Amino acid sequence: MKQLLANAVTALLTGIFFTLGIGLTIYAIDYFTDDHPSPKDLDYIQLPPGVTVIEHSQVQGTPSFTIVGVVENSSKTSWQSVSIAADILAAGVKVNSCETDLDGDFPPNARRAFKIECYGVSGTNVPSVVSYRVSVTSAGKSG
Repeated sequence: MKQLLANAVTALLTGIFFTLGIGLTIYAIDYFTDDHPSPKDLDYIQLPPGVTVIEHSQVQGTPSFTIVGVVENSSKTSWQSVSIAADILAAGVKVNSCETDLDGDFPPNARRAFKIECYGVSGTNVPSVVSYRVSVTSAGKSG
């Protein structure tokens, strides 16, 4: 009985250390191979020139107010993060605000798709007086 208990404890400890070893290896590989700057290390510019929303539409039949679209970088700057905001309007008055970030390399003359989900607004049976306005609020690049 003692041998069975000792084998069970040994197997448990071996499994725990094996899992920790795999986790630490994955973390080390990710840490040393990540060439992209983290969002906190970027220099952000409000209302970046040349970065605009060129297409957008509301997705009908979703549980939240969902907007999809395309943003274009027509500037000469390569961005690493772009923030896009949607203002939800009821009869022209702002009632909610939602945003999303596009992280990753965004070179000049490129387009990227985005999706914004506003959880404070229902996506189905929205009255016709509810509308939205989408804009690029900021963009970050390496200093």
